[in-house]
Amino acid sequence: MVAKILAENKRLKDINDIRNSNLERYVDIFSKLNCEIHTMPKTNSVPWRFTVSFESEEEVSEVTKRIRVLGENASNWYSSLKFSFPNCKFPPLNGADYISKRLLNLWVDESLE
Repeated sequence: MVAKILAENKRLKDINDIRNSNLERYVDIFSKLNCEIHTMPKTNSVPWRFTVSFESEEEVSEVTKRIRVLGENASNWYSSLKFSFPNCKFPPLNGADYISKRLLNLWVDESLE
């Protein structure tokens, strides 16, 4: 029983190490581009995606296409918060539309290895 727990603990640590390594790789790559990085490595954290935003919808679309051509999974579908809170009058969620069209997500899980 103890051996199984220790083995599972090691497996989870290995998964976490892979995710953090993938996240750091994306940070290195995207820090050279004109974008804002929203997911940074954190101590005692297990990342599940890497998120960046771009200045324009065209730019995020082009980067997404290029990533997919390389065979990587990428998503820039983000539903605006205004659809989750249709009766919200204050504060207005105008910025939600703006940012939802400019986000890019990349997964950092062990499937990238």
